[in-house]
Amino acid sequence: MFIPEPSKNLKSGILSLKDLRDNYLAQISIKPNEARCKVYIFTDADTLLREDSQNALLKTIEEPPQELLFIFTAESAQHLLLTVRSRARIITLKNTSLTDEESEEAADAMINGIVSLYEYDLLAALHPLEDKERLRSALAVLCEKLRQALCFYSGVPTGDESVKKLTRKLDRARTIALIEATGAAIDKLKTNVNIQLLTTWLSSQYRRITWQK
Repeated sequence: MFIPEPSKNLKSGILSLKDLRDNYLAQISIKPNEARCKVYIFTDADTLLREDSQNALLKTIEEPPQELLFIFTAESAQHLLLTVRSRARIITLKNTSLTDEESEEAADAMINGIVSLYEYDLLAALHPLEDKERLRSALAVLCEKLRQALCFYSGVPTGDESVKKLTRKLDRARTIALIEATGAAIDKLKTNVNIQLLTTWLSSQYRRITWQK
């Protein structure tokens, strides 16, 4: 059993892509000597693995050797990339945040606020997300929808009406800026941040991005 640990030279409990490749992925093809299989347990994977590291695992997760097993733990599956979740079996042990459906609805409400001409609509969408876990879950879904919008600009079709709504109102540059602002908010949630101040800051960032000439 292997439990990957954060890189010693990085802060915030992150495992670097280099350390992931050198210390773990390079050993994956080696068969176990005694046990029937090797197990890699990525605890707090939503914090431990950045997007580049999650992407590096995709091929192995999709077609793992029979003697290899990956286990990822996270506060919410929504905090991991959609491409990772689609290749995994999700087991919910305890749900302290929004349900997937509620997160989807909250993200759609934020999108309606982002594209609206009235700042009140965005503030109204953010107001019900009064604690860290509710806000984190909704922002994770929003970030995924923003990435889908980027794919749509490149010709990848989508059936998500909220994503289509974004692409009708925003260009690629603004969408990228929204992803960066959303990611910054998610990072701030890992600290002892005041939720009301954070949502106010996030609303101002969204308005600045969508209203800029």
